[in-house]
Amino acid sequence: FQKVNIFEHAFLDIGQFDIIFSRNMLIYFDDEFRLKTIERFAKLLKKDGKLFLGHADIIPETTLFTKHNDHRLSYYVKN
Repeated sequence: FQKVNIFEHAFLDIGQFDIIFSRNMLIYFDDEFRLKTIERFAKLLKKDGKLFLGHADIIPETTLFTKHNDHRLSYYVKN
């Protein structure tokens, strides 16, 4: 686990991941920054990597991820 500033360039250099957890961060951003954040997450995830967000986090329409619902759990898989 590592704390990072997602808007610093070094954020994109930390490696490729199978899973990213981001809870209750996107609720503070407008649509433009939500999309930028999702694009950055997509660059960090391996193909078919999973993105788990907080229940209040909403991502803009994108082709980068497909939403999946499993019982009471929702997550996104990188396309």
